[in-house]
Amino acid sequence: MTNGKNKLHKREFLNRVSASTGLPVDMVRAVYESIWDELKRSILEGYEISFTGIGTFMLKKYGGRPSSFKKNQSAVSDYYVLKFSASDVINQYFRRAMRERELEERKSAKYQK
Repeated sequence: MTNGKNKLHKREFLNRVSASTGLPVDMVRAVYESIWDELKRSILEGYEISFTGIGTFMLKKYGGRPSSFKKNQSAVSDYYVLKFSASDVINQYFRRAMRERELEERKSAKYQK
């Protein structure tokens, strides 16, 4: 998990939430879709979406610029990117959890030698 190559896709994520809550996966999927639909709609209305203890979703505008390719003199237009800024609380949680995991892995490796 620490190498960034493992992926948890939507279907498996929803199955995990269903298993942990005891709710049917169809209900979990409906709530998931509603949350993302509302998040997108609210961001397009100009809101930043802030979840206490988790972070903030925002739309960031990047300005256009001339193309760097000489053959193609067209400009890159202004564009928008959805950004997520994690809160200090969630960053601290993951730092602490990963430190603990690494300590356990080192202990385990030490005893296996």
